Amino acid sequence: MHAMQYHVKLPSDYNMEIIRDRVRLNGYKTDGFKNLIIKAYLISQTTTNCITNT
Repeated sequence: MHAMQYHVKLPSDYNMEIIRDRVRLNGYKTDGFKNLIIKAYLISQTTTNCITNT
């Protein structure tokens, strides 16, 4: 099993729609990888009026 994780800290006012668009437009590019069973793109974002944010 191989796993990769990238933690990228963005400014609090960053437009997260840019990230969602990149996943939507480019996520399919790894579909043909040999023996790939599952892949996931995890996006964490802050919200307003929340006691804790990730």
